Amino acid sequence: MRFDFDNGETFKVDASELEISADIDYDLSTCSSLYYRASHFVALAKYELETHDAEYRQWRADSALKHPAQCSSEPKTKAFLESLPDFLAWKRKLAKYQQKVNQLEGLAKALEMKSVLLSGKVKTISSRTTQHLSREEQVRSDRERRDKARRAFGGD
Repeated sequence: MRFDFDNGETFKVDASELEISADIDYDLSTCSSLYYRASHFVALAKYELETHDAEYRQWRADSALKHPAQCSSEPKTKAFLESLPDFLAWKRKLAKYQQKVNQLEGLAKALEMKSVLLSGKVKTISSRTTQHLSREEQVRSDRERRDKARRAFGGD
């Protein structure tokens, strides 16, 4: 997927980056940075949409003010503006910007879900590793964690 922005920035992401690969270490090291980048571009896409929506509203108001006879009531104003040649161009433009926002939000949500799934996989692997420890090693490990926590929080 490729997203181009008005300021010249481009965001490219391969659909495979949304999947959990066999290399969990790689996924763990890249998921949060990709999510951050996606979030940045969601915000940028929303900014572009808001900016172009404001330009559309200004065009609409200017067009109505230039033709007061055709805009004597709200229904007449709406009908007049929708009959102008630029109206469809504006609506298509705004729809494309809204589509970009929606796609990027979906991408960010997919990355968020990938992060949750990776977290679950890491916990599963961790618990399997812990199960292989002898009872004595588990007790020693628990005691070390408890002692470390006490020292960190000023306990004895």
